[in-house]
Amino acid sequence: MPENNTDIKKAIEWLRQVENAKQAMLQCECMFQDLRNTQNITSGYERGYEKVKDENGKETGEIKSFTRLKGASSGGKNHDISDFIAVLEAEEQELERYKTDWLNKRIEVKKFLMSLNMNEKIKTILIFRYIGLYEWDEIAKKLGMSNTWVHSLKKQGLQIVARNLKKYFVKVY
Repeated sequence: MPENNTDIKKAIEWLRQVENAKQAMLQCECMFQDLRNTQNITSGYERGYEKVKDENGKETGEIKSFTRLKGASSGGKNHDISDFIAVLEAEEQELERYKTDWLNKRIEVKKFLMSLNMNEKIKTILIFRYIGLYEWDEIAKKLGMSNTWVHSLKKQGLQIVARNLKKYFVKVY
């Protein structure tokens, strides 16, 4: 029995989670690289400790940490980049979470597609598109098929995916 359009749309949405996760990871990676480039600008900074002086220039006996431009005198204004470094480290951790999410979704979707009882060409088309993220015309070229035939097989595959997704969610969740 053919699946209805709503089921097909849900199947496509579920299969596209790999692509969506990759897009989110790439956006995060772009922001992280931008921060990294900013860090390169700040590589002329040095860190250390110095004695604290009161408003008259007399040492108070306390010590404080500093981050400032290399070569700047201790009397000059410190350029504290510790907040920047904390943001950079947080972005790096977030990027790792996005990468892990993307890889886990790839594994889940691929495992699901590989478990389906369907024609191997249909399975290959779905894996190329939803795991490999190839464009439809690239898939047709790789498989030596017309775009029309690839889309016809894709449609059959999506019906199989839609039918089996219901069973999958019952089994997994």
